[in-house]
Amino acid sequence: MRSTLTLYLLCFLAFLNVSPSYSQSYQIDSLKSVLINNENEIECADLNYTLAEQLYKHNLDSGYWYAQEALRISEKIGYVRGEAQALTSVGTYFYYIGEFKSTYQYYQKSLKTVSGKDFEEYPLKTYIRLSILYRTKSDFDTAAYFLEKALHLLPKNAHNELHASYYASLGILENHRSENKNALLHLKKSLRIRIELADTSSIADTWRNIGVTFMNQSAYDSAAYYYSKATLLLESIENPEVTMLLHLNKGEMYFAKGEINKAIENYNFALDLLQADTYRKYYSKLLYDLGELYSNQNDYKVGFNYLFQAVSEFEKLENKQDLARTYSTIGWNYIFQENYNKATEYGERSLKLVLEIGDSAGISKSQNLIGFALLKTRKYTKALNCFESALTIRRQLGLRWGETYTIYNKALVYYELEQYDTAFDLLYEALALAKEINNKSAYVYINNQLGLLYAKTKEYALAERYLQDAQIVAKEVPLASELLTNYKNYIALFEARKDTRNSLAYYRLYTSLKDSADHDISSGRIANADALFQVQKKTAELQTKIEENLVQKEKIGEQTELIQVQKRILIIVSISLFLLTTLLAAIVRLLLSRSRAKEKLRIQNLDIQEQKEEIQTQSEELVEANQHLETLIETLSEKNAEIEAQSDLLSTTNNNLEMQVADRTTKLSAAYSELETFFYKASHDFRRPLTTYFGLVEVAKSILKDKQALELFEKVRLTTMGLDKMIFKLQSIGNIDYKNESIHFSISNLISDCIHSNKKLIAAKGINILTPDETISIYNNYSLFKIVIFNLIENALLFSHPSKPQIQIHWTTTEKEVSIAIEDNGSGILESVQPRIFDMFFRGNEASQGNGLGLYVTKRAIDKLEGNITFTSTVNKGSTFKITVPTSTNP
Repeated sequence: MRSTLTLYLLCFLAFLNVSPSYSQSYQIDSLKSVLINNENEIECADLNYTLAEQLYKHNLDSGYWYAQEALRISEKIGYVRGEAQALTSVGTYFYYIGEFKSTYQYYQKSLKTVSGKDFEEYPLKTYIRLSILYRTKSDFDTAAYFLEKALHLLPKNAHNELHASYYASLGILENHRSENKNALLHLKKSLRIRIELADTSSIADTWRNIGVTFMNQSAYDSAAYYYSKATLLLESIENPEVTMLLHLNKGEMYFAKGEINKAIENYNFALDLLQADTYRKYYSKLLYDLGELYSNQNDYKVGFNYLFQAVSEFEKLENKQDLARTYSTIGWNYIFQENYNKATEYGERSLKLVLEIGDSAGISKSQNLIGFALLKTRKYTKALNCFESALTIRRQLGLRWGETYTIYNKALVYYELEQYDTAFDLLYEALALAKEINNKSAYVYINNQLGLLYAKTKEYALAERYLQDAQIVAKEVPLASELLTNYKNYIALFEARKDTRNSLAYYRLYTSLKDSADHDISSGRIANADALFQVQKKTAELQTKIEENLVQKEKIGEQTELIQVQKRILIIVSISLFLLTTLLAAIVRLLLSRSRAKEKLRIQNLDIQEQKEEIQTQSEELVEANQHLETLIETLSEKNAEIEAQSDLLSTTNNNLEMQVADRTTKLSAAYSELETFFYKASHDFRRPLTTYFGLVEVAKSILKDKQALELFEKVRLTTMGLDKMIFKLQSIGNIDYKNESIHFSISNLISDCIHSNKKLIAAKGINILTPDETISIYNNYSLFKIVIFNLIENALLFSHPSKPQIQIHWTTTEKEVSIAIEDNGSGILESVQPRIFDMFFRGNEASQGNGLGLYVTKRAIDKLEGNITFTSTVNKGSTFKITVPTSTNP
């Protein structure tokens, strides 16, 4: 346990009624004073450790010195607990400067020191810090493993700082895994304990982490509330680390909201604090934030510079989560420069990393990027697949900022496909989210796109309204690139309205904004440029300082190594003198015993001579045995050669057989492919002359007046129509193997299209068709699905009741599959022929007007969709056909 004197001192300082900042400074000075006057080495080791932990919040190098001193004293006096805590503290120093390999080594040394022993805080505290180390490296499973080990060691009856540290670490880990609800639960548990303990710095840091959790959910008001509480508390204490992190987080919040000036202001504060205490692992995070900021301001060259520096730093730290996020941002930079191949490359790099570490939020971000690159290269189906996957994850995790942009991106796909109604619905959904989370950048993008879409559909008043909303906010933020887009959309709008005067006015505004800094938002841009220059200047100074610190540490390391060399030389000299004295004593003893040894040696030589003769005899026997063995080996070699020759012959025969099989398989596949191609092309080519027949029949009917001739041509038309239907069925068979692309579509719309295609037959027979009111959509192969529904509806129409024909269509759906039933009240199917109704060219009765292909084509298409079809039928009462297919498949 920590010494009684140290505990009393800390309790007394906590009891003092002074400001937190003064209390912290006074506490450090008091500890130093007690340390100077203390002769108890155990207490000195504890005091040095406590000072190291306190000073890490203010000055890393000073904290490291005290941790080393605590380790030196503990090792000297064999103080096991003190050695364990000092080793953990030294490891923490290396964690702060980003040397994770050394961090791990010291933590492992600490665990080894207390192995098999039971202390109040160790190895529990070391487990928690190991968890933090692995969390920083994005190895979340190992981080969770060490937290689980820590949980079993937590005291059961009371809550102390160890409980608070455990819950805080668990909450931050869950935050990294996007488990935001659990993160808030555990962070608030930690906060309650720290408030009870009046741990001011830790309270501020916990409020900051709660704010980060709300930021991840785009709940900016809640995030700002907790950031403000942390800011207020940090004004009264001195903790540069937490203060610097808080400014970084606030900068990220303002950046996400589109408030660039406030973001720059907070990044500048963070830079000032990093100048004072260079916590290298945070430096990499700042590089990323600056790269993202410059890219947002269209300064891609500087943005790339910072982002690639961040990549280098994250690789050194083995921080896969932040490395993946940086790859994703680099990908978006390439998107804005229209380099879609590079964008896809970095999107896939990012996706590989986040899949490896199980980062769901990162997976959605990477898929959104790859989807946008696919959209820009007109691969719309693949783009929609990526966006849908990203949207599902973001909705599950409550990532509303990302959800807004993914919905917007989906709308762009439907805009390109000219499915404007769907595009409108998605844009309105995205706009509502942007307003809810106060995302000004997204608000501008969406209003610009709505304006463009309304102009496209010739609703000019609405187009102008949305473009005006976008322009106001774009100037306020400011967003120069989106303001340019806004002006281009205005030009398109006024050109569509043939308003030359306004079109020319906006063309001048566009040119002025593009070629010159003298435009409506120039003052904001200049302010940003000046602030960004200050950011860049401070970053360069910080990099210089980091490099100077590294050089200084190398010099210190060289001096330390020189001192170690000198120590080794002194040790070697001392050991050499000791060995020389020992050697002289040994020589004296050797001379005294030499005469006795000679006599013993003579006797041993006689014994050796006898043994030598025995060995010679055994050697001769072994030679004879060896010769016999060589004869056996030669015989075996001959047999082995015979076996190998037979094996070669079998191998050659087998190879010849395999070549013959492969050759015949290739020829058979080619023949089958040729047959399929012929069948597919022939079915298409046969329809061309039939179309000509239809035209000639119609011309003849309009020219001829003879009644018998007209009847004859009508029969020709009906015969040709029957032949055309049969060729259409044959063509459908070929299409089953060629049409494999899946899309989202409405089942009710598809059924309506099939009914419309048979409207003449329906009207002629007066058939009543009943369909459900509800609408459902699925993701599947539209072409194959239409073949199935069309044939089943046509079949029901052909065999419907002659006097009161009626067809009922109904469906049910689950998460995984949809079932559709088509029921008629017609003649039904004889039980004797039911097993054959799906055979090619089979007709159930002689009165059938079909060609025996409809149900065969339907069954093949169902098999291709990985579904199944069943039916029930009663003669003179009707038949019901039911299909069941997956709601999402890629046949």
